[in-house]
Amino acid sequence: DLTSSSAATFINATNATLEVKGEIGSNVTLTATAAGNTVKYNGTTPQTIKPTSYVNPVADNAVGLSTSSGTTTITGVLTLNNGVINTSASNLLKLTNSASVSGGSNSSYINGPVTKVGNTDFIFPTGNNGKWMRVGVSGVIAASSTAAISRRARFAATSAW
Repeated sequence: DLTSSSAATFINATNATLEVKGEIGSNVTLTATAAGNTVKYNGTTPQTIKPTSYVNPVADNAVGLSTSSGTTTITGVLTLNNGVINTSASNLLKLTNSASVSGGSNSSYINGPVTKVGNTDFIFPTGNNGKWMRVGVSGVIAASSTAAISRRARFAATSAW
């Protein structure tokens, strides 16, 4: 766990990797926006993703991850190695225009709403109940060449598999 008895800031440096095997305390501010840095959530118990901006986060926790306390923003590559990321409408995962996704499987996807900003084709790495069910959006036309469109997707099974 990364905790502090008083308010503290942890800065993940350029091209550095921070492996989080526990939780990041509520009184700890994580700055993970330096070029090329990676934050890898790879604990062995359920983990909460600290709501902040990340360049290259990695989900690698077989028992799962969840977002909480606000929006988690990704500007680089979200890597889905292992573990489901659970989100909600109030605890969103937001991918910026420059963000992309690597990996994904029946054991690693986003369960809940995810937002993608931009006007390019995108495949959302969504799923539900142990099934990786990607949702694609293509042919997006912006109102102007500088407009950014925000799209939100969520896959939900309506009957048993």
